[in-house]
Amino acid sequence: MTTLKELFLCWMLLAAMMLVLGGITVAAEPEAMQSDDSATLRAMQWREDIQHLAQTLPTVHVNLYFSISEDEFQSCLASLAQSVDKMSDVEIYVALARLFARIGDSHTMITPKLNLRIVPIQFMQFADGVYPVAWPSKYPSIRGARLVAVGDTPISDVYQVLASLIPHDNRAQLAQAVPGMLNNYDLLVALGIIDDDSPMPYRFETEDGRLESIQLELEPLEGIDFARALDPQTDPVPLYMSRQDWFWQQYLEDDRVLYMVYNVCWDKETEKTFFPDSARLPYLPDFSVFAEEVFATLDAKPVKAMVIDLRLNGGGNSALGTRFIEALAEHPKIKSGVPVYGIIGRNTFSSAIINALDLKRVLKSPLYGEATAGKPNHYGEVRTFELPHSKWTVEYSTKYFRFTAEDSDSLYPDVTMEASFEEFVAGRDPVLERLLEEVRSK
Repeated sequence: MTTLKELFLCWMLLAAMMLVLGGITVAAEPEAMQSDDSATLRAMQWREDIQHLAQTLPTVHVNLYFSISEDEFQSCLASLAQSVDKMSDVEIYVALARLFARIGDSHTMITPKLNLRIVPIQFMQFADGVYPVAWPSKYPSIRGARLVAVGDTPISDVYQVLASLIPHDNRAQLAQAVPGMLNNYDLLVALGIIDDDSPMPYRFETEDGRLESIQLELEPLEGIDFARALDPQTDPVPLYMSRQDWFWQQYLEDDRVLYMVYNVCWDKETEKTFFPDSARLPYLPDFSVFAEEVFATLDAKPVKAMVIDLRLNGGGNSALGTRFIEALAEHPKIKSGVPVYGIIGRNTFSSAIINALDLKRVLKSPLYGEATAGKPNHYGEVRTFELPHSKWTVEYSTKYFRFTAEDSDSLYPDVTMEASFEEFVAGRDPVLERLLEEVRSK
């Protein structure tokens, strides 16, 4: 079982996917000013928050010092406490984020209450580099251009600096997280990558091989005409990105393949169990109803193979998927030899990794796609507490899960495929294409 925050991140992942297709809608606003009149009071409150963190986290985390030493953890916080009167809130967040990243647990992190400003552009990482996928249409040369630097700092160095703020298990987690930080103006200022009170300086390599610098101003996002690398109104989109539903199925007639997308390990009954008074209950889907529909399709259609796509699933409650996979294994067609394939990727995390392992354990499913964001063996069962004055949220692990004898940094696919930018803008899905080729060959 993961936290509601992790479940919320799953929902945000689906929303972010649609931002890529439909434009950016998050407002860019300056950070709120401090409400305290006294700098002395502010510094005192921050020191109390840091002391609370230093005392509480080692007590509640199941094994805080498995990677970082107690001396390093406490010394970093003591040093930070001495410096808060000379630091902005963003700089304090950067220092704490770096410390949490050094803990080495991708489920243990700090979430600030900061209104960080962003510039109007959105990036994604592909097999051949980092590319903009949404940007103001008044900059036509951005289309198809690869990001090579932010200001004078090469993208590889920017990537490394941003990675130091992210609790991560592997490179796949960074590929998922870092591009989303490349438009964060206040964060890049605090890290010393760009200067404050100046436009955001990006350097691109254009489609014809030229280097071009573009300065993006901070401006309200409402009313901006956004161009997109992939326009759902005019362009084909990969099948797995064609719907926002938490789970859905489609029968691929030509190949006789039942394609099932499982985006969130959560449903109405799970919500009712853990949050019985939730206002969302009337709006959530029921996975048991969906499962019946999948089995009905299996019964009614001539199915040569089945595909379960977990590549956008960031977790929730693994029991939902485990029960389904175990029931699927008992279906007559599956028992008679119809193969089940799995698709995983950089956004597959936590409970979704457990379900991918279930596919291999129960159904002997080959996995296609990219390495997962998290580790098969990982800390989890997350709880939270708040810092008393800033109200920043600290998430921490209370349990260690071991699912494999080998302590791998990721669940790696049996067949690795990663889309290039050219494949993305063409609406292609090389992972599903390769998998269907395998099905056709049998």
